Amino acid sequence: MFFADTLKKLRSKRGITQKELALTLNVSERTVRKYEAGEMQPSTDKLLQLADLFSVSVDYLLGKPVTTEALQSYVADLSPAELQALQEFISQQLQDNQ
Repeated sequence: MFFADTLKKLRSKRGITQKELALTLNVSERTVRKYEAGEMQPSTDKLLQLADLFSVSVDYLLGKPVTTEALQSYVADLSPAELQALQEFISQQLQDNQ
């Protein structure tokens, strides 16, 4: 059910209706309802579209946890300015989710 809940949360947060999402994905509104009810899983190409649309990873959509090692490898090559921007972004996201 993780995918279904995540999709609904992302869609609602963006203020997109099920109908609008269906049009964007070129699927029926019924298909979107089934995604959000956990009755149907999207194809790989639709998962990629959703990840791009909501600026998240497919891993995130599917509920794969991020490990400390993975996070360290992501930030290892960032410049000090990029690290600062990332810290500010994370702080803002935490504030928005409270």
